[in-house]
Amino acid sequence: MKKRTLASILILICILISCAERKDIDLTGFSLSHFRTIEEQYTGGEIIDPSVYAISEDYDIISFIRKDQTVPNLDLIVRYVYAKKDSVVAEIRYELDTDDTYQKKSLAFRKALADHFINVAKITSATNTKKAEHGTFDAQTPINDIDDYYKIIYWTEEHVNTTLLLQMSNTLQPETNTYPNHKVHLTYQLESEHNTMPKSSLIGRKELKTQASKMPKFSNATMTPLLPECINTPTEDCFCTTINNKVLALAKQKGVALVADTLIIGVRVNQDGVPSLFRTKSTNPELPEICETVIASLTNVEPSYSSDNEAYVTSSSSWYIIFKDDEILIQ
Repeated sequence: MKKRTLASILILICILISCAERKDIDLTGFSLSHFRTIEEQYTGGEIIDPSVYAISEDYDIISFIRKDQTVPNLDLIVRYVYAKKDSVVAEIRYELDTDDTYQKKSLAFRKALADHFINVAKITSATNTKKAEHGTFDAQTPINDIDDYYKIIYWTEEHVNTTLLLQMSNTLQPETNTYPNHKVHLTYQLESEHNTMPKSSLIGRKELKTQASKMPKFSNATMTPLLPECINTPTEDCFCTTINNKVLALAKQKGVALVADTLIIGVRVNQDGVPSLFRTKSTNPELPEICETVIASLTNVEPSYSSDNEAYVTSSSSWYIIFKDDEILIQ
């Protein structure tokens, strides 16, 4: 692959993840293990997402979540599509994508998302030549909180096809199954032994059924998800401590010895108050299963509230727990 093409991908990866230019990222191998090592440097970790699938049985997908400040209150999802035969990566997609089915977005949020799209498009255009595009949005387009906006740009270089997508809609019409939608996707499709013919994408997305019931009413007014035990102290410390204590209690109930063990736990609460475990790693092989049971048992969880967006939003947290002699030493 041409060095010029590799350099342009590297610059865009850094922009999308809000990092300085890195000299230690080498894309020439395209191995899944290489990218997994990179992902381990960031807060978040691997997630299981039932809404995506590989369009060919020859491929599989692994997804990661990162905390990102490019657009306020919006995490970055990174997806790698790799060949099952040899783990060669064939497609990489970076997604800044809202999951707020019923929530319109503020003008400030929309402007931040549009600015990010314009920034990525500008640098991609400076390092690539062959381009096609659809949609009328550009840097001079005025942004408001009512209109819909759409733009997709394609760059085709030797060995790499790049696609940049912007969608912004505040339309809410449940009777026609139309809901707000805000996203920026940057996709690199890389030629490999298995993937030599350009496709629109190797990633398919399932249409998840929307709930017919009305949106739940919440009282939480903080950026920290709220557990019933934390109503009087709605803090991140209370949120984490409550879950830690539930993990310890279940471990004791199951007779699991915690002599000197460390646990990394990552919890995500979506905008509807549904908790999920996106990361768990421990020196004790029984702790991950205990974590899954604890998170699945949580009820009446309230999501984070964003005052900037005036809406409930998805949030994620990751932290360490250190056990010694069947007690929590550090949390």
